[in-house]
Amino acid sequence: MARTDQPTIMQKFTVIIIFLLAIGISSHGQSFLHLKYGASIPAGKFGESTNLMGSGHAQTGLGLQAEYYKMVFNPVGIGLHYSFSFNSADFLRTGYRYAETYSNIVSGKYAIHDISGLVIIRTYSTAFFTTSLRLSGGTSFIAYPEVTKRFYENEKLTSEEKLLSDENGQKYIMGLGASMRYAVSENTGISFTIDYQNRFGGASLQEERNYNVEQVFVLLGIDFKLGKK
Repeated sequence: MARTDQPTIMQKFTVIIIFLLAIGISSHGQSFLHLKYGASIPAGKFGESTNLMGSGHAQTGLGLQAEYYKMVFNPVGIGLHYSFSFNSADFLRTGYRYAETYSNIVSGKYAIHDISGLVIIRTYSTAFFTTSLRLSGGTSFIAYPEVTKRFYENEKLTSEEKLLSDENGQKYIMGLGASMRYAVSENTGISFTIDYQNRFGGASLQEERNYNVEQVFVLLGIDFKLGKK
């Protein structure tokens, strides 16, 4: 019952993304393809280890991003953003007496895919150097670390069935970031980007897992101008 409003939220995000893409594709402006690589740093409860099941225990991992956007009018560009992050989980940091046993039956890592509409606002621009603010919103798909045995505080770990926490989750995402770009040639640039991404909503089958999944991306990138202005 708590999830009855979620299709409406999802529909709103979908409409926004389609609207942004429709305007961007149909407009006459300079297009860019931007590829980025760097670190995904967990924040908030996602990076905490204060609770065995209510924290993410996530470690700093790999972050990849790709985006296509078009400068529809100066200084605003809109487009589509995709990011992927890979973060391992360290349950031993909790200090909980069963944490070591629990960590031994958990395999894999968090694998997070984000698809968002993107708005870029240039705040400073010269022939070679540009700074921008970045706003994004869309949907996120989260694969949790795999748990192969049921956990009980007062029972031995003998069952081979999986915990409900082994589910794959879907959340909604809002992002805010900033980037700097230096043009190394007429059609190519290098960049440094910091992006804060906050994933919220959705619902886990385990209530303790219903925390926001927050990350800070620190990325180096390269972009390419596509076509002409």
